[in-house]
Amino acid sequence: MRDKPTYQGLPRNVQDTENNPSDFSTQRDRESHLKNVLLAIRDVNQLIARETDPEQLIRKICTSLVKTRGYFNAWIALTDEKCEFVESSAASGFNGGFEVLTSALHRGDFPLCMRLSLWADKVAVTRNPPADCPDCPLSSEYEGRSGLTCRLSYKGRLFGILSVSVPEKFAHDSEEQDLFAELAADLGFALSKLKTDVQTHRLHQIVTSIPQPMSLVSDDYRYLAVNDVYAELFGTVADNIVGKTPAHFFGEQVFENEIKPRLDHVLAGSELQYEIQADFPGRGKRWMFMSYYPYRNEQGNIAGVISHGHDISDRKQAEIALKESEIYYRTLFENVNDAVLVHEIGFDGKPGQFIDANRVALDRLGYTHDELLKMTPKAITTEKG
Repeated sequence: MRDKPTYQGLPRNVQDTENNPSDFSTQRDRESHLKNVLLAIRDVNQLIARETDPEQLIRKICTSLVKTRGYFNAWIALTDEKCEFVESSAASGFNGGFEVLTSALHRGDFPLCMRLSLWADKVAVTRNPPADCPDCPLSSEYEGRSGLTCRLSYKGRLFGILSVSVPEKFAHDSEEQDLFAELAADLGFALSKLKTDVQTHRLHQIVTSIPQPMSLVSDDYRYLAVNDVYAELFGTVADNIVGKTPAHFFGEQVFENEIKPRLDHVLAGSELQYEIQADFPGRGKRWMFMSYYPYRNEQGNIAGVISHGHDISDRKQAEIALKESEIYYRTLFENVNDAVLVHEIGFDGKPGQFIDANRVALDRLGYTHDELLKMTPKAITTEKG
């Protein structure tokens, strides 16, 4: 697929047309037409840079393409991901025909030019629409003109089609088609970016609503979203984290040796859980139970990592206290000079089986530890009695 196209060479190409004779009625007509197309492309690029709503974008683009007289009319149809039906559409320069076509588009009844463009990544030319597509509601509005139609796509994701009408004598001109194809590619790039922005915004809303620390890191290791709980760990606000890398907060060495390998593991398709003690600027040393999950975009490709943390410091402190208590108890238990035995108490309140005994007790009774744990106080009394 194309990368985001540029139009840096187009003015030069238009200038070249002045030096190359053609079969058109006048070179001046062709030059004037291509300059109008370039004006339309310039306006479209400005719209792409500032518009954030896909439906508003395609509506304004259709209007702009016709307003500059680059094209006689223009229409755009955005489809679902499987290209089975049209989700939204826009048009300019038609006299009622597009309203009829809209109903068919939403039923999944696509005209031939649209089907050809969705099937093949090239400009579809309809030389004489009234004769070639007599059943199309738009064909009567193409008298003396040809149709150019091209898919809107980016990196394998189809978004729909762009179709315009041009003077019939320009329809097969290679430069005309190249301009139109790059215009469609640019719009495909813009639609992809808007889709990604909407998806990221939606996920950002989910992330910020979670009461535990949560973040979304891109596949190039930059924070795309974090919630306020996560930001508090670093003593800052979420906006100061988004766009930066974990290395900015944890240091390059910790990132390369500890964080990046875990992120790469998840970016390869696996989930990951682990416990770690980290020193956070906003909270000091905290024990965290971390869960990492792959984040997939609408195409199902892994585009980042979702991290979800639980502060388990209280639990870890309780575990440490319990362990220290056990060590203290065992030290006292083994070093006291008296015999100490521990046994169960049955439901009837009577002594049950031994569960522990210190060295003094074992020496005085003459049993090994394993032997004693199989006995009860009553068994010892009976045997010794």
